[in-house]
Amino acid sequence: MDSITVRVFHGLNVKLIAMKSSDPYNYLLSKAVAEFNITDDLSNVRLRGYKPNTDSMLDTFTGKEDKRLDELKIGHYRNLCIEIKSGEFEEYCNLSQ
Repeated sequence: MDSITVRVFHGLNVKLIAMKSSDPYNYLLSKAVAEFNITDDLSNVRLRGYKPNTDSMLDTFTGKEDKRLDELKIGHYRNLCIEIKSGEFEEYCNLSQ
């Protein structure tokens, strides 16, 4: 099993979270929520790809929550951010396609 470290941003904070590449996305989400002491209902919280140098939220993993991190191409030092829903989640639009 490959150990990976995922970089998760929330507000002005960043935490490094150790995982296994075979762990499911939902496990990473629950660990990130615990690390940041987020008390919102998990149905209102998700992780997104993140580009910190431009403060841009990228891809979402909606509908893929039970997949393994390696299946989602979440690898060593991948940048993710926590998004907390207020109303509806905004969907990701990839303009490069």
